[in-house]
Amino acid sequence: MNNQSSKKHFVDVAKRYNRPEPLIEEIEQYAAKLIDAALPVLFSPLHLSLTMGVKLEKYNEVVKNRLGYYEEFNLKKKNGGFRQINAPKGELLNYQRWVKTYILDQLQFPSYLTAYQKGKSIADNARAHAKQPLIIKFDLQDFYGHISQDKVFGMFKILGYGTAIAIDLAKICCMPGLIDGEKETNLAYLPQGAPTSPAISNFAAGRMDRRLLEYAKRTGFNYTRYADDLTFSGPLKSTFHKGMVEQIISDEGFTVNQRKTRFVPSSANQLVTGLNVNHRAVVPKKMRRMVHTHLHNCLRSGPYQNLESIGMSKKMNYNDWLLGHINYIRILHPFEAAKMMEKYNKINWIQ
Repeated sequence: MNNQSSKKHFVDVAKRYNRPEPLIEEIEQYAAKLIDAALPVLFSPLHLSLTMGVKLEKYNEVVKNRLGYYEEFNLKKKNGGFRQINAPKGELLNYQRWVKTYILDQLQFPSYLTAYQKGKSIADNARAHAKQPLIIKFDLQDFYGHISQDKVFGMFKILGYGTAIAIDLAKICCMPGLIDGEKETNLAYLPQGAPTSPAISNFAAGRMDRRLLEYAKRTGFNYTRYADDLTFSGPLKSTFHKGMVEQIISDEGFTVNQRKTRFVPSSANQLVTGLNVNHRAVVPKKMRRMVHTHLHNCLRSGPYQNLESIGMSKKMNYNDWLLGHINYIRILHPFEAAKMMEKYNKINWIQ
């Protein structure tokens, strides 16, 4: 992308069109703030469409009718139930990828946010809580659904964009809600499935995170958030109150899933984002043994015979499922995962 990354470029263009001096100064200040943040300078929806290489008419049509550019489907959750995914497609997906690449990927987040960041994983989230007397876990209900288009608009304004362009950027990243099957723009929210949603969710929950971190420090606790999973760890005896955390979360427009709140002492099995942290962050032995068993049986009797013997559906993509578990284990147990891969590569998948 040709960003014309010098504020002088925009000042020269304004002078070429004989803009008044106060407007030129305003343009210079506007461009300077965005350039200093390594963000593309955008003045209007027309400017955005041209920068993305899209004709304004097509751009306006997509943004206006963006609900039609989503595909809805359900993903089965590990613990039962389904997660609704709204995946963008076509031109809208291209617009979101542009916003992600040139705007959202430039944002920096604090270390206590461990999801959706290069070089970080669930292991970083878990390590922050290893070997602690008490783990306290909260889950946010419908996390993305609580991030409204108004919040996303506010984010782009904070980053330095003008009102008109911030409105359009928010529209590109949010999906209109529905009332009785009719589009209702006022209910637009962050869709789960869009490439722009992860970074926006980190930013949108920023004030909540700062307040929770401050409260954690006051009570002698650690704090991290991995997407919609909030984890605190610290001493058994403290002034920490569950109700205070819930109040902060509610104040910031989010909702606690009460069924998933957990207080876990070190005498119990302490899991943080699926990893055991009683002594150090490790993948639970139960999962590792399960993968070893699958690999052994696949080599002994074949993968599909093994599926049949344990009653798992032959419709599942077994090789990807098994490989995914090995890669998960690799995060914290690279040597063990390497041995697993040796066995995996010997499996005859063509039967």
